[in-house]
Amino acid sequence: MENWTFDWSNTFKKLYKNKDNSVKPKVDEKLKELATSDPFKFGKRKKGLKYSNNAYAVKVDKSNRIVYEPLIQDGQKIIRLLKVCDHKTVYGRD
Repeated sequence: MENWTFDWSNTFKKLYKNKDNSVKPKVDEKLKELATSDPFKFGKRKKGLKYSNNAYAVKVDKSNRIVYEPLIQDGQKIIRLLKVCDHKTVYGRD
């Protein structure tokens, strides 16, 4: 399968930078898996998020999620990385 390209949002960059050093390798590993997978099947579709109508989320560990938006623009496969944060921050509730 053809690899997808990541587009890191400023929010994702900021949240990733502030993650604990024990979490970053787990995030990196999930991103490697995501880059070589079908992003529409890799994560679960999330409806009703205020910041995206086409978001998917994948679990990194017990408390962290990666929220992303797969896009195909002009033949390019792009995964827009929206957030990496805890469950409550993603969904606005526990």
